[in-house]
Amino acid sequence: MSERGARVLLSAGLWVFLGAALDAQSLVHRWTGRGRLGVRGYGLFGYSLGGVSDVDGDGVADVIVGDLRIPQDDRNGRVHVYSGASGARLWRAIGPETAYAQDVEGPGDLDGDSIPDVLVTQVIRTFGSIEVRDGRTGFHQATIERDDYSYETSHAVGDIDRDGVVDFVVGGRLYEALKFRAIATLFSGATLQPIREWTAAQNTWFGWTARAAGDVDQDGTGDLWIGGPFQMLDGGNPGAVALYSVATGKLLRRIWGQNDWDGFGYALVVCGDLDGDAVEDVAVGAPYHPNLGAAGLVDVISGATGALLYRRGGDVDGARLGWSLALADDLDGDGLGELLAGAPHAGSPPLETSGRVDAFSPSTGEEFFSIAGRGADDRLGSSLAALGDLDGDAWNELAAAAPYRGVPPSQDLQGRVDVYTPVPLKRP
Repeated sequence: MSERGARVLLSAGLWVFLGAALDAQSLVHRWTGRGRLGVRGYGLFGYSLGGVSDVDGDGVADVIVGDLRIPQDDRNGRVHVYSGASGARLWRAIGPETAYAQDVEGPGDLDGDSIPDVLVTQVIRTFGSIEVRDGRTGFHQATIERDDYSYETSHAVGDIDRDGVVDFVVGGRLYEALKFRAIATLFSGATLQPIREWTAAQNTWFGWTARAAGDVDQDGTGDLWIGGPFQMLDGGNPGAVALYSVATGKLLRRIWGQNDWDGFGYALVVCGDLDGDAVEDVAVGAPYHPNLGAAGLVDVISGATGALLYRRGGDVDGARLGWSLALADDLDGDGLGELLAGAPHAGSPPLETSGRVDAFSPSTGEEFFSIAGRGADDRLGSSLAALGDLDGDAWNELAAAAPYRGVPPSQDLQGRVDVYTPVPLKRP
């Protein structure tokens, strides 16, 4: 078989390489949740993923895995931190509710002790908060919570306020007079206090995603992309991503989804300057496009003008392409990273919703490889995380989760996270 079209089968999934052969040892680590026989829905190991800088002092970045529990389980959610070098678990923390570790993030060192910290979202009944934990020990350092606020997602966005500490955006809800509004709050990483916040209508999930945009308006302060996958327009809910000035709070640009309930903005990643205008561009996932068909969609948008640069639609009804996004290394030599997009409901009988992760160029659409789930309802691609170089081969690894993977024959939910090097070691 020629290199182009070569297929390598790993137990992690069926890897289909469209551009070049990949070394069979590309699987670097595998972590599996602990299934509980007789209780379907025991855990969703890999429901959330994040990279974190070196927490154990070995010079290699490490990995955060959220292990959410669903309500009928009688155990609480948990967060795990694993060594990127050895794969060993470094620590685990157990939350007070099943919806612990709904989201995880590794923003870096927030408290000045030279040890990267970890953010963990916990939702207790209807109110959410963000825990700050020491990355080396897992020790609880602080909880970010406010009366009448529910914090439910967190996103590191770089050092916006230029104090030498990474800042982060938290998405959630603000309750007022028996109603609530969606809210996105930029927090100082150094003080854990709000810098600025933006609000939107209820049920819009505004703040579900956020990324640093660079200084688009050239006012000397970095700006932010914030996603609201169910934001409303003309009576519908197509979703939107919005570019905001941090210095003034002003809305600089808003880009809407195409159809009602597209979920535009569900995933968001900055993917470099694709059009040569010195402004980084952004990829946006709309996993429910087009509405009930839900094949999914990924749009690549100019950061400077909001113009559409590239569009990739899902190829299977119900696949939900764009549920998750991450940026891989440059695979085609153009100096820009490639996109990874999760389609967790992709699959055909008997492997419905086995899931898939696609890697492609955000500028040309050139396909590099796909990773397909191996079990029905695995939902591979539900979460993705870009990591550092874990194995010393000069390529950055990525993590992909299949949180609904079952334990045969009973199919009790177990979940699995695979870490791999998605890079051809020999180019054609």
